[in-house]
Amino acid sequence: MSRPQVIVDVDGVLNTLIRDTLDAYTKTTGKLIDYNSLTTYRIEDTLSADELRVIYEIWDNKYFWRNMLNVVDGSVKTLRDMVYDGDEIRIVTAITPDLFELRVGWLQHHFPFIDPANIVCCTRKEWVKGDFIIEDSIANLVKHDAYRICMNQPWNNRGAEYDDVHLIKRVNTLAEARAYINEVWKEIE
Repeated sequence: MSRPQVIVDVDGVLNTLIRDTLDAYTKTTGKLIDYNSLTTYRIEDTLSADELRVIYEIWDNKYFWRNMLNVVDGSVKTLRDMVYDGDEIRIVTAITPDLFELRVGWLQHHFPFIDPANIVCCTRKEWVKGDFIIEDSIANLVKHDAYRICMNQPWNNRGAEYDDVHLIKRVNTLAEARAYINEVWKEIE
């Protein structure tokens, strides 16, 4: 019996990039930005120019990408279980090319069971083929012809009433995504 090819995003799916960024912002400035106030995918559409300047300084710091970026709870075990089950995992990240090496290092450190050949840096995620895509960006989901799984985040709830139109399944954890994949795969195999 064959197993599915699953495209998995990194930021907002495997790591807690925005939470960690906002924590670093608070440590740097003493000011708080509410995570739930980020209601659009592009952080630039929500924050002031001064806030963005600090955020970009955080993202320009390679120490942040190496040491301050946390893994989403349960994602290591779930992805390991998926690989063990025979799912072909394709990690697709839209990180800038200058940070790709750091991203691959972070992934290899936390997810050593993922073949580095299956890690792709690409902003056009629809170019990467698979049976399922797990993503936090609605724009990336609707462009893809795979079964679409949206990791719930404050920035992707606008327009959720159209999920049925775009055939998007919403989940809160990677374990929920895995259960959905297994359920659908049994039906289509």
